[in-house]
Amino acid sequence: MSQAHQGAAAKLQGDSEYRAMFQSAFGRDTITIERIENALASFERTILSGNSAFDEYEYQGHRDALSPAQIRGLALFKDPLKGNCAACHTIGPHYALFTDGEFHNTGEGVGDDEQLADLGRFQVTKIDADMGAFKTPTLRNVAVNGPYMHDGKLKTLKDVVDFYAGGGNSNPHLDKRISRVALSGRDRSDLVEFLKSLTGEIPSSVGPPGGD
Repeated sequence: MSQAHQGAAAKLQGDSEYRAMFQSAFGRDTITIERIENALASFERTILSGNSAFDEYEYQGHRDALSPAQIRGLALFKDPLKGNCAACHTIGPHYALFTDGEFHNTGEGVGDDEQLADLGRFQVTKIDADMGAFKTPTLRNVAVNGPYMHDGKLKTLKDVVDFYAGGGNSNPHLDKRISRVALSGRDRSDLVEFLKSLTGEIPSSVGPPGGD
């Protein structure tokens, strides 16, 4: 929110409507940054996207919902010897969250000196295995939510596919699932096209507040 945590909490504390809502949600009207984080996380968990072209193809049996390039991209996405994307961006038999909810070191955050410029989850847990690890994001609506990676370093989906095809950035904590794979130009294009098929519908209540 482009302000210090203490300032954000104080600003909301000074608003009687927010105090009433926090009283209703938490049983107390004291607004802290921890409660703000919990409120935001609870709201974000209600934002579910569905009914994408992928959902129609995979779960509703509409064989024409995906283009030939997207079908090829889906196969690459699942293939453990090719894209291997589904190892972390999971697809289940009845639904797909496109995340395993886990934290992985993909090499993102490694600087030009091959050292971790961003320690990732390690900053919170202080566990060595979490060094440079970030949570697997869902890929739903990924085509309309660039730039990519936690720091926005990669600007296009092609950049992301190229990054993973190259095996990420080498570092001592790199996840064992990350390795260089042989993907042709068409393979990479097909993966990008498949990712576009994950754009679906979101609740109408999600978006900037109305009014002037």
